[in-house]
Amino acid sequence: MPSFIIAILLLCSLTLFSQPAAEPVLQQNLAATVAQCLKDLQSDDLLTRRAAALLIGKYDSPEAKKALLNCLQDEDPGIRQSALVSLTEEEFRLPPETGAEILRLLSDPDVHVRRIASSLLDRASQGNRIVGANIIIRGNLQDNAQTQLPLAEKYLNLALQDEDRSVRRNTLLAAGYFPGLLKADRLMPFLQEDSKELQVLALRALSRCREDKAVLAAQLEALLHSPHAELRRELVNTAANFGEAGLPLLQSLAKDPQAAVRLPAIGILARDKSAENLALLKTAVLDENIPAELRSPLVSLLRLYAEQGRPVLEALLQSQSASLRQAALRILALPGGNEDFNPAPFLAALQDSSPENRRLAMSALRRNKTSLSRHQALALLKSKFADLRAFSFQLVEDQALLLEMAPLAILDDEPALRRAALQVYARQKPEDYRDILIAALHDEDSATQELAATYLLPMYRQTEIRAALLEYLPRCQKPQLKLRLQKILK
Repeated sequence: MPSFIIAILLLCSLTLFSQPAAEPVLQQNLAATVAQCLKDLQSDDLLTRRAAALLIGKYDSPEAKKALLNCLQDEDPGIRQSALVSLTEEEFRLPPETGAEILRLLSDPDVHVRRIASSLLDRASQGNRIVGANIIIRGNLQDNAQTQLPLAEKYLNLALQDEDRSVRRNTLLAAGYFPGLLKADRLMPFLQEDSKELQVLALRALSRCREDKAVLAAQLEALLHSPHAELRRELVNTAANFGEAGLPLLQSLAKDPQAAVRLPAIGILARDKSAENLALLKTAVLDENIPAELRSPLVSLLRLYAEQGRPVLEALLQSQSASLRQAALRILALPGGNEDFNPAPFLAALQDSSPENRRLAMSALRRNKTSLSRHQALALLKSKFADLRAFSFQLVEDQALLLEMAPLAILDDEPALRRAALQVYARQKPEDYRDILIAALHDEDSATQELAATYLLPMYRQTEIRAALLEYLPRCQKPQLKLRLQKILK
């Protein structure tokens, strides 16, 4: 049996050892597999050497690492390919010497080697990584070129001109792992590509270039007229990363006909507080012709404008979108001192069709101790929303008004409201309150029955009440209350 097959079988056998007791055996097999790979790499048979190279990158021993570097420098392109492939299944960052070889292989004569090497660039990087589609640094990008491998800049920029499209694409995809190393003159040609993906990737890389940002911004002005909204949207992020030099681009993009481009630009401009930017922000968030999901990210920016932003937030409470109304309510409800609390927008929001929005309004009003007037309380008590009718009792402090509300509430379909009325009757004890409590023992809601029984218990010596409690006792579903009734009524 060829030795490279033996090596593969040994590798597969390692998965059988998963218990701690098998650890010594596992280590022995690992050592044996590495030794076999090292031996096969010295074979006269090319296929055997390629098979060993396909395994050697999976091992972390000093001997395996040294052999891997030799394989990456081998004169046979198949061995170089196999060695690179052996690295693709692992996820750890590669040591500098291996990363340097991968960068060097970006200029390999064999296109297959270049393709695999370019796919490993993310693991070959050594510095801080700046990756992601929408990272905004506002011109404060830190150049980490000195932490990268010495030849990284040379080979990466050569790869951008590779004749193979996948090598160029992989290099652009890895730009975030090498911020500041790709040169603008190598990136600009990608903006003429027929692929929007490559254009977008090039723009992201340009935002991290070390060249003069004002010069770059001027060169990118032509993209303001691109027919592709996706590209103009990416230009927003690039302009934002140019800092002050990108402001003219952002100001133009803030007038873009496409909302998906215009609103992100407005959002970035709005971070620099000014009357002009607030006007842009107000127009954008209140435009009901723009989808709510595009406007929602802008609502939180109104906090930056404090009292100047409050009228816009209150206007948003009339939006057709429940999510926008909710976003505005959350900001308006943020603690800012009771003396500054304006209950009006929250009282209006109590009529919102969204239960979550009504809860937000209730929470803000409860937290700020807002007391309802007679007109407001009776209006809420007649609301079509059951949660709102029950809540009305929590904001009324006038005991006479509560007693006026109780007869309406005791007949309500909402059990929580009937229980609120019972509490008022039990606390204020009007002339007929005992009859009301006795009647509540027959309420269809068991919790309401239990509350009525609890209030009647202290009066158990009264004949009529004792009879009512005895009649209720078999129906009582709360064990603790039932035991208490049995002891008292014995």
